[in-house]
Amino acid sequence: NFVGNVRLDPGGNLENHPDFVMYSMPGQPDVIPMTNYIRILDQQGGSITGLNRILNNLVVFMTRGIFRLDVSSGEPSLYTLLEVNPNVGCIAPESIVNAKDNLFFCANENMYQIRPDFSFIPVSESIEDVYQGISNKADSKVMYDAKRDRLICKFGNTSANIYTYDLLKESWTKMVFT
Repeated sequence: NFVGNVRLDPGGNLENHPDFVMYSMPGQPDVIPMTNYIRILDQQGGSITGLNRILNNLVVFMTRGIFRLDVSSGEPSLYTLLEVNPNVGCIAPESIVNAKDNLFFCANENMYQIRPDFSFIPVSESIEDVYQGISNKADSKVMYDAKRDRLICKFGNTSANIYTYDLLKESWTKMVFT
């Protein structure tokens, strides 16, 4: 069990660690010792906005960078950490979606797809004017519709316009609600 952006309470003194990933004891997901932490040092600063996985890798989303935490050895303390994209960060925690071993998330300039080889594909380029016009992207939410193999996206905090992204056709459709 992995958790990120943690608050510790040693002896009643609250400590916020927005750059910590902590992990449980193997076989004991409810036991997370204070010594089981990995500090994610992002050169641009920022805090952890979410965690997800691609195959056997934990993906750590920060506001200004994306990290890959490889724990394929089965022992979390023997991890390998790599910043896979120092120029892109996730600003909307509820936009992180896993669909068919790919991750999707909202960044400041684009919505991105991370493929299993950790290549980053901007998927919102065809609706760039719309996406760039959203003022509160941090409130964006994305859901995966497995039946229709598409993403359902609410950019910002307005629900008047919902966009769907067809994963097979790689195309966007706008749904207008009045």
